[in-house]
Amino acid sequence: MHLPKINSSNRNVALYYLHIFLNSLWFFEGVWYFFMGKFASYETIGIVLSASTLVWILAEIPSGVFADRFGRKQSIIVGNILVVLGSIFYVTAHVYWFIAVGLLISAVGRAFISGSFEALIYDDLLAQNAESKYDKIVARGLQLTIIAFAMGPAIGGLLYKYNIYFPYILHCLAMLTALITSAWLIEPKMKTLLSNSADNPNIAGFKQLIHSGFRPFLLPTIVGGALFGLYDWGLSKPAIANHIGLNATSFSIMISVVAVVAFFSAGLFPKLRKRFSDISLLTAAAAIIASGFILGGLETRLLGFLALFIVDIGFTIFSPVTSVLVNKHVTSEYRATSISTLQFLFKIPFLILNILAGYAIAFGSINQFHLTLGLVSVFGLFVFALKKQVFSPSTNS
Repeated sequence: MHLPKINSSNRNVALYYLHIFLNSLWFFEGVWYFFMGKFASYETIGIVLSASTLVWILAEIPSGVFADRFGRKQSIIVGNILVVLGSIFYVTAHVYWFIAVGLLISAVGRAFISGSFEALIYDDLLAQNAESKYDKIVARGLQLTIIAFAMGPAIGGLLYKYNIYFPYILHCLAMLTALITSAWLIEPKMKTLLSNSADNPNIAGFKQLIHSGFRPFLLPTIVGGALFGLYDWGLSKPAIANHIGLNATSFSIMISVVAVVAFFSAGLFPKLRKRFSDISLLTAAAAIIASGFILGGLETRLLGFLALFIVDIGFTIFSPVTSVLVNKHVTSEYRATSISTLQFLFKIPFLILNILAGYAIAFGSINQFHLTLGLVSVFGLFVFALKKQVFSPSTNS
């Protein structure tokens, strides 16, 4: 894998790759469900996860405004400081409220990071009339994410057998490295910071998304983002793993196997975007993610295994096309704010769905919950596709 030749932005692109790799070394991804289960019931876990998501939601838009006003580099540094602090609470947890505090602090930190790196890179490319390279950069960034995601959970799952805190210690060290290296980022020279006199900065992102060319993409973006959030950040993925009989170690290894497959599908994005319209790619990706919930809700274990692959493959299309579209259609002045607002719109339905998933697990009906959610989502996307003639021949401009 070669870094693209982009003159003065080489440092930012290289640091973006490093940062996204470190942030994707989720050493605890395969074990957190079991780790937290040692301290609290799954109903409590669902509520606390949803509470941390609520904090994340409330912090998303103000943190985006902060990034546009004071600089994306500053926002990334603040976010990394908070994530490191939250990680320390995980490492020192001996009662559940330590974990809860760590989740809340980390949620605020990730809100500050969310969208800031993408906005910084896109504006850097825009300043050099090289924004056409953004497709390849986000695709390669996603591949690095997947490589890290293949490594981290496997290592964490193996170490968890020896000490349940080892995965969280490694996560803390990775975030500390991300914090230190973020000091070398360079703010793009042409970036226009949000004016202190701007009217209603907290709703500027909504206006950008609704009144710009991004508006036709909102529905499939919110559906796909909310579903993947429930799967990846919430209770759905570990619940599916538990349903098909995976434990902490085997689940961690399974995550790595899925990541290997997703790595290759992520590399196809630039080619797919040349052949299909953005709206068709986005809608298809959201439908693929939703179909994973259908498979995960069926009783057959083999289909449960397949669901883990399907959702991640769908996301390898969904994530880069969403990133390209939002950066393409919003103005530089409100870029980070708009990306944070979109994250806000993802997390509102996720917040509700994750609470419902916690209760569904408690009542033994999580499979029915996944099946219903998947069917409703696929049907809604199908109606949207017919109404908007999503799959009629068109090209990207």
